[in-house]
Amino acid sequence: MHSMIQSLFANIEHGGRQLSGAVIADVLRAHLADLFAHAQRFQMGCMDDAGEALEAILATLHQEHVGGDSGGEEETCNPPCVAHAVFGFTIVDQTTCMACCANSDPEISTSLVSRAYATDILAAARGHITPLIPRKNSKKGIVRYLKKQLSSTNAVASSDIDTIVDANDIPPEATLSGILRSTVKSMPKRTCPSHDFFAENGSSRSIRKRQLCQGSAKVQRYRIGSKPRVLAIQIVWPSDSATKEEVKAVLNSLDKNICLEKLFMGSDETGISDTRPHDVNRKATYRRLGVINFYGQHYTSAFSMRPRCGEYILCDDATIKAIGQWDDAKKRLIEARWMPTMVLYEDTTMDTPVIEPLPIERTISPSPSPHPS
Repeated sequence: MHSMIQSLFANIEHGGRQLSGAVIADVLRAHLADLFAHAQRFQMGCMDDAGEALEAILATLHQEHVGGDSGGEEETCNPPCVAHAVFGFTIVDQTTCMACCANSDPEISTSLVSRAYATDILAAARGHITPLIPRKNSKKGIVRYLKKQLSSTNAVASSDIDTIVDANDIPPEATLSGILRSTVKSMPKRTCPSHDFFAENGSSRSIRKRQLCQGSAKVQRYRIGSKPRVLAIQIVWPSDSATKEEVKAVLNSLDKNICLEKLFMGSDETGISDTRPHDVNRKATYRRLGVINFYGQHYTSAFSMRPRCGEYILCDDATIKAIGQWDDAKKRLIEARWMPTMVLYEDTTMDTPVIEPLPIERTISPSPSPHPS
């Protein structure tokens, strides 16, 4: 997988920014299909989720690095593999009692792709910030929640969204970064961590419940370690289609710039905390690079060829064309009802000079078959 991706990017670099020819990715696609043939995922000629495909590629790169065919996802890579060096970040969840300040043992996890839910974004755009989706590992639980949201009276009405869809009117709580941050704030209160300590150590029954701290505790999330070069955020939709108003509301929620400290309580790099929200905008270090979109069993993408100038190109199968600034890109996506399913942000410190002009509209002939007869 690693060598195939290296070859793919070498061809892109060799082709330059004029995009004068198609970059053949069929060999990579066929390899991904072979790897997941047992699960019938990502098969050639079949439709599958673009976000899950990205995660599958990143997981495969990690497994190749640690040298394991099975169970490699749980192994730590040191030095980091390509996937973790570019996309990975480590977060720590710790429960703190608000009465006695007792802390739980930290729970450390590493993520490659973050997730946000369109129902949360639409609810926030309407002014209902609280009904955030329960964060459960069970896919069935998520599906049940999304179906309930669609059928409930709290479902977002187009007329309600249309009153605040202008990007300048979006409140901070209704932005993508605000939604991700709210997932931590909305976690239910827990009992004091001292209860867990006595339970794990088999304390005597003589210690009555009233002798333990009765305070409630909240979860705090921090980021530690190196920051990723790219932030990948998947947007999960409850259905395969959406109205223009819903697409518009979600696109308007996508921050132009994001700081990691907007997503967490704090960081070991900057020391920004929840009590200093005014620092967040000053220290935004990630810039919106592009979005992957879906509608009617079809994927497109809109990416910035010149991020500092904000100029975008649209990739739609064999057609690649310049479409102007972000507002122009949004108009096209809204009109076609293309639902953003993945948004990528890049570290602004990775800037390099760009002097080539944007490509004009052209249709690229389909890639030749990797198995010519």
